[in-house]
Amino acid sequence: MKKSILYTAAFFLIFNVVLFLLLSSYVVNKFVISEVSVALSFTALYYIASSKIDDTFKIFLTLSFIVTGISKFVLSFFFKPPLTDNAVFLAIVIITALELLSIISIKYFSKHS
Repeated sequence: MKKSILYTAAFFLIFNVVLFLLLSSYVVNKFVISEVSVALSFTALYYIASSKIDDTFKIFLTLSFIVTGISKFVLSFFFKPPLTDNAVFLAIVIITALELLSIISIKYFSKHS
């Protein structure tokens, strides 16, 4: 499963680079935000797959991180500079923080960790 996560992450990162090169409206800011959000989501997925937590938590976190990763990727297309007072960037940061908090809390409450 870990190898499939790595291959999927590589595919999505390369797909994002191809989109950046082909679409003229895909500016550098959107590209960087989407690359970072995809990389963070797949890093969290890989960490969950390699950790020793209960299987139920792994399934729940995997499905929820797929949904949040897709939502962060879609939100990154609506990002407009500047970085200050940007609701889209704030939403991406909050989603990422919720992902990290869910990992920490489930790692704490899992009996196999």
